[in-house]
Amino acid sequence: MEARHVATLQSREAAHSDSLEEERRKHAADAEYLRESHAAELSSASEGALLEKDRATRAALTAQGQT
Repeated sequence: MEARHVATLQSREAAHSDSLEEERRKHAADAEYLRESHAAELSSASEGALLEKDRATRAALTAQGQT
C-alpha cells in the first residue's frame, strides 16, 4: 500500500511539474508577444507624433507667410 501511495504521489508530482513547465513556456511566449507588440505600437505612435508635428510646423510656416 505504501509503495502504491508513493507511486501515486510521484505520478502527481510529475504531472504537476509538466503542467507548471507548460505554463512557464506559455507565459514566456505571451511576454515576448507583448514586448514585440508594445515596441511596434510605440514606433507607430512615435512616427504619428512626428508627422503631426511636421504638419503643424508647415501650417504655422504657411500661416506666417500668408499674413
